[in-house]
Amino acid sequence: MSFPVVKELTQFEEKPDLYICAMGFEDRCLGSNKKLGEMDFRTKSSFIVRYNVYTSENEASLNIFQETIKNFSDDFSYIQYEAGKTRTEFYSQFQKAIKNLGFKPENIVVNITGMTNHALIILVDYALENSIKTSIIYTEPTTYGTQLKSPSSFTSGVEDIFTLPKFSGATLPSYVTLLIMTMGYDLTRPRGIISEIQPTEKVGVMTSPNLEVMNEHFNNIKKEHESLFGKENITVLSIFDYKKAIEFFEETRRKFVEEYNIIVALNGSKLLAVAVLLFLKKYPDIQLILSTPTKYHPDRYSKGVGRTFITEIEKSWLEQFLNNNS
Repeated sequence: MSFPVVKELTQFEEKPDLYICAMGFEDRCLGSNKKLGEMDFRTKSSFIVRYNVYTSENEASLNIFQETIKNFSDDFSYIQYEAGKTRTEFYSQFQKAIKNLGFKPENIVVNITGMTNHALIILVDYALENSIKTSIIYTEPTTYGTQLKSPSSFTSGVEDIFTLPKFSGATLPSYVTLLIMTMGYDLTRPRGIISEIQPTEKVGVMTSPNLEVMNEHFNNIKKEHESLFGKENITVLSIFDYKKAIEFFEETRRKFVEEYNIIVALNGSKLLAVAVLLFLKKYPDIQLILSTPTKYHPDRYSKGVGRTFITEIEKSWLEQFLNNNS
């Protein structure tokens, strides 16, 4: 069967019912919305995810951010994201916002650019389950921070490792554990997660750099990850090929599922996280785990605003994918 295509966005012709984005500290969070406005993007309503941590950094351009949203949205409201143990309230806040809309959105656009993986999974999953069409927007930076020179280059430590009730998987007591981890330029969280989980086997997944400026950094980071996983246990995928990504996860599951409890940890590309979500929806025996760093370093995270991409997923395609056993 065919798979969703990740393509560069240059024009947006539809007017969706609902647009969801996040107010983050990276340049591309505001920049992504500005680019949509320049494409004559219009939407009936918008939700803005608003974080309760690093407020001064996340809301440094609050007024400009709001005005940008007002320029293409008939109305907008905030969804508060409480970090830490109160993060479980996020879904309740989101459900209240949906109820307050007064209508069921059937065409939803989710801009994952500034979202935590936790918010991304919840919001994209809702859109896939409840809308006829889900469009996923992602804007790349012009450069990323890395942890090659310092372990605190953009994040420090691992504060929390958690799962979601919907994606808690099937844990069998007599089985050993396989950990599949998506990874990026963060070195500290993979080590912390492995230390906590203590898997019998581990598989690392990276995405090839789509920015030429990051090629050297990528190769060096990959070597660091290989020292933790073993060179033969690192697979590099493309964020532009959902078919190959999902087929890789399916093949890994087939190889291990008879003897292993399988856990997927998200710690890499946001576009790859969407492919993982589709995989998890098809195979509910897989457990998802998420993590938060002890500290972010906003001024070292990423810089600039690069290209914007869109992935469109129809409800009819999702139903076919979930029912396809080949």
